[in-house]
Amino acid sequence: MTRNALLNIARVTALAVLLISSLAAVPGNQVHPPTTTPSSAPVYLAVLADHYAANEEDEFNADVENFFKRGLLVDDYFKRKAADFRVVTFFEATPPGQESRYGFTIGVSDGNCAVKDDPIKTPDAIEQTLGTENPTHVIVLGNWPYNFGCTKDTWTYVAVDAVGTDVLQHEMGHLIGDLYDEWSKASNDGATYGAVIPRDDYRNCATDPPAANPIWSDYLTDVTNEPGCDLYKNGIVRPYHDCRMGATHSKKFCTVCEKRMNWKFAYYYNPTTIDPNIYNYVSTTSTMPAVPSHVRALPSAFRLVSTAYAAEQQTPTIPIVDVYRVLVDFNPGDKKLVSRHKSFTRSAYVPNYLRVGKYVYEVRDKDKVIEVGVVPDRVFETHGSRGGAPHQVGVRGSAQFIVSIPGENQKTLGDGSRQLKIVILEVPVSVKLPPIISKLVVDKYRSQLPVVVELPLQ
Repeated sequence: MTRNALLNIARVTALAVLLISSLAAVPGNQVHPPTTTPSSAPVYLAVLADHYAANEEDEFNADVENFFKRGLLVDDYFKRKAADFRVVTFFEATPPGQESRYGFTIGVSDGNCAVKDDPIKTPDAIEQTLGTENPTHVIVLGNWPYNFGCTKDTWTYVAVDAVGTDVLQHEMGHLIGDLYDEWSKASNDGATYGAVIPRDDYRNCATDPPAANPIWSDYLTDVTNEPGCDLYKNGIVRPYHDCRMGATHSKKFCTVCEKRMNWKFAYYYNPTTIDPNIYNYVSTTSTMPAVPSHVRALPSAFRLVSTAYAAEQQTPTIPIVDVYRVLVDFNPGDKKLVSRHKSFTRSAYVPNYLRVGKYVYEVRDKDKVIEVGVVPDRVFETHGSRGGAPHQVGVRGSAQFIVSIPGENQKTLGDGSRQLKIVILEVPVSVKLPPIISKLVVDKYRSQLPVVVELPLQ
């Protein structure tokens, strides 16, 4: 047999392995919008069942109703964005005698998390369940009689007794708006914030220029510019004392955070253009609720979701395209980048162009750049809250995240002529990139962005 024939067999075998990894373990059940409504909504929440027995699927469905249809989607802010959400559930029973089918165990982890994951088994098992799906966020709903939530890598774990709290809504502030936590860790109170947040970062912490003059002060007259943001007290400020992202855990986004969230929802539909009204903050005079968000709400706070608000929004259509989905593990300290899982899908695609991190990735075919994206800083953090304990954040040296490559499928990659690779670039503090980091921007600044590591995909 010739060498070329052997190579072709190897390529076909590798493709078959990749194809197998793309097969869905269970069909998803779209619960929002109603299953009769086609949806290409950009915020796709995949809700996975954990620690549910085979006879508890109805219980899982009821818990989903409480968390989403009677919780997130009737929240004063998120109900106005309901047309931008697609919620799909995936029920697989946890085998008898096991705590979790995804490698989770109950126990104190970093960032005040009350659940530990297996860095190898957990992401692989989650991706196997998703199969050909390409969600923007994975919510694992754990059937445990505890009140806690934890976000790490590509997943958010919420225990069923957190229903009625604001844990999920707060995490959506991180996951969708890339918002900072607005408080200081006690261990950081004597230290000064060491990073630089550009003045046009548009989010909810300010350091550059001096923190006493953040950009939102140019447009808002009621801000108090409180010390303490992104886990530090000195050298950094937040706009207001109370906010859903703050230590008081009020059940409302402040004006600055709400503006950022609005812009991010708009970005999903037009990811290459800056919102021209980004600074047109509308100050609010409404009072923040006194009830902390992580304390269970009164039963009267639960109500059946109304579909009227969804009809009020005219949601643009996001094109459905082929996507090559690659889960990678990146350790910038050790300069290691490995792939954990690969699959093909066909889904709505929104690029990761927002400047929300110090690392940028390129996807290259040989020397041709076919896509770029930003690695969000938040993936290097573990966010957790449990019971009445304070929400905490643990900083990690490595992180897992999804690199989505549009326009690729088994056919385009099947003959072995392509040579795809992921290249991670670092953005030095001295390099001031614009808010939207597209291929043109990366090409312009590439000489100033040192390569950290490369990963061949084939």
